[in-house]
Amino acid sequence: MAQTWLVDQRKLQMAKRADVFFRPFLPLLRLLYPPHPASSRPPERILVSELWHIGDVVIAMPFLAALRELFPNATITLLSKSHARDTLANTGLVDKVVAFDFPWTFLDEDRRPTIGELLRIPSVVKQLRADKYDLAFDCSRDGRNHLLMYLSGAARRIGFGFGGGEYLLTDVVPVGSLDLHRTSDWLRLLEPLGGSAGSGEPRLAVSEPERQWAREFLRTAGRAEGEMLVAIHPGGSSRLKRWSLEHFELLARIAAEEGGARVLWIVDPAGTGAESKLPAGSIVARASLRELIALLSHTQLLVSNDGGPMHLAAALGIPTFAVYSWGKPEWWKPYSTARHSWVQRDDITCRPCAGHCIFSEPICLTGLSEQQVVVAFRTELAAIQSPRGEPARIGAS
Repeated sequence: MAQTWLVDQRKLQMAKRADVFFRPFLPLLRLLYPPHPASSRPPERILVSELWHIGDVVIAMPFLAALRELFPNATITLLSKSHARDTLANTGLVDKVVAFDFPWTFLDEDRRPTIGELLRIPSVVKQLRADKYDLAFDCSRDGRNHLLMYLSGAARRIGFGFGGGEYLLTDVVPVGSLDLHRTSDWLRLLEPLGGSAGSGEPRLAVSEPERQWAREFLRTAGRAEGEMLVAIHPGGSSRLKRWSLEHFELLARIAAEEGGARVLWIVDPAGTGAESKLPAGSIVARASLRELIALLSHTQLLVSNDGGPMHLAAALGIPTFAVYSWGKPEWWKPYSTARHSWVQRDDITCRPCAGHCIFSEPICLTGLSEQQVVVAFRTELAAIQSPRGEPARIGAS
């Protein structure tokens, strides 16, 4: 099972103590927020909870596809952040997105939720209850998410019995192996329903007008027809996942000068990379999420940190080269047959920390050898230009 936090006895004991404290309040909770009655008919309204980032939504796509296949006539609602609407646009995987940033989904360095946002939580719960869900799923190991599923009123609530709050579920899926990819964790949630764990990979949908816009944008910016295009996205959702900007600038020069590629340099919404020193002829794009997806569909390689753009590119069938920090590739790499190469430090024991770094700096990145990354990147460039090339995988110590 993919871990979003480093499991230790202290944290497990904290979860158990929280359960001991809150469980006696369950009768009161049932009185105030009774679940909707269960039905013997196939579910008509289904809620799926994925409250985190773009990459997390992409990772859940095979589950959403399997759910759609299992219950083709059901209305599927995704509870997520607002980016999910654009991420899943035109895929047909969900019918509705309820968007909200819950307080526990903010990283340490993020802005804190305002009082007004906190006061909106009851209205979100009211909205969920009004939809009268027959079935709800959550793949986290977080008692707060289990409570949210309970408050939604869903008649049947399926999740993992780990991390607290399992008494709020109707179907508790055993944790099982700790070596599974996150997508495999999602698919295991179908076990109580007798659903088969499908193996299809996520596939994003790009409309023809979007492709045409991207094609024209790149042509106007100087890309020749058939010219190799390497996208570089140096941003990330957290500073603890962002490798040095200067290092990405070096990779851009290598791609252009040694690989003969045109560089598509992508500036993220926070402005990361806006003032970078790039090789001549580089194309700089500050795009919306749908524009980013359209641009990536025209590339031959994406270079990035471990994050959302990596998963978007892979879900378009684009090869990816990533610098991993505190995430474990075995759990969080793209669930795709597209080539994925990566570099990370293998000599640290604090992974995964979920962004709660115990050091004054993210040593998983600051201690990563530039030379190790450069060697792996050159290998990847050669592989892109040779159909029989194998993915690079280099651990740095």
